[in-house]
Amino acid sequence: MLLVAGHETTGNLLSNGLLALLRHPGELGRLRADPGLASAAVEEALRVDAPVQLVGRVAKEAHTVAGMELPARAWVVLLAGAANRDPARFPDPDRFTLDRANAPHLAFSLGPHSWLSGSSPTPADGRSAPGPVRETPGSGLPCFDHVPG
Repeated sequence: MLLVAGHETTGNLLSNGLLALLRHPGELGRLRADPGLASAAVEEALRVDAPVQLVGRVAKEAHTVAGMELPARAWVVLLAGAANRDPARFPDPDRFTLDRANAPHLAFSLGPHSWLSGSSPTPADGRSAPGPVRETPGSGLPCFDHVPG
């Protein structure tokens, strides 16, 4: 489980994040100019295209959600990808921006994600996030240097 879960979410985050940066060259340019934005880039990539799009849960007790009765022990599917684009929660939700502040997302379901290392891969100083971004010679594609954490 650990190998599959960590591998899949990390692979999805990296590929989705790279695609988002390529689709938003202005933000890629900002990241290249200021590698300190790496944590913001990772968090925004997680919000815009979460590696986990839906999560199944079982209701502990009966609830009414949007006028619909949900009995105790009913199966519920959280569409995290949709929740992360909720315009009531995120202004201009379809826009990828490194300026989005105070925008907790549901990329890993509900609540803070637990990391075996005890720390998030996106600390404020960006140590474990993709490091300085430079252009791969001749391709126009970004290349991430690893910054040891």
